[in-house]
Amino acid sequence: MYDDYCSALPKPPNEIMAKELTATSVKLVWSAASPADSGRSSSSSSSTRPSYVVQYAEKSTAAAGTAEPGGAGGAVREVTDIGATEYTVTGLRADTKYEFRVIAANGLGRGTPSSPLLVTTAEHGQLPSRLLFHSSLFFLIIDL
Repeated sequence: MYDDYCSALPKPPNEIMAKELTATSVKLVWSAASPADSGRSSSSSSSTRPSYVVQYAEKSTAAAGTAEPGGAGGAVREVTDIGATEYTVTGLRADTKYEFRVIAANGLGRGTPSSPLLVTTAEHGQLPSRLLFHSSLFFLIIDL
């Protein structure tokens, strides 16, 4: 019974990336887990799509890579009920390091969080950039 319940929770989103970075915002994009990995059981509706939760927190240099957002930086903030595989986080501070995680959720609850993504916002006065950061490949594309 317990295994059936846990297997119905959605799998973590894949390939979390940051795009269109400014001094006060970051556009996050990610890929949903494939339907075979999404935690759907045969009795669940195939049309049910997960919603997403974005968690983020300021990070200090010493806390980089800790398991929980905001380990030694700041309180974890959360945006819930996101219906798409992208979201722009606004209200950030310039030239500040943040850790982001994305969690898929369904009617049974929240799945496991994605791998963390560390991003430093741009400095004030810096032109907005179209950026692509990947949490596991560590590459960057700048299109000014």
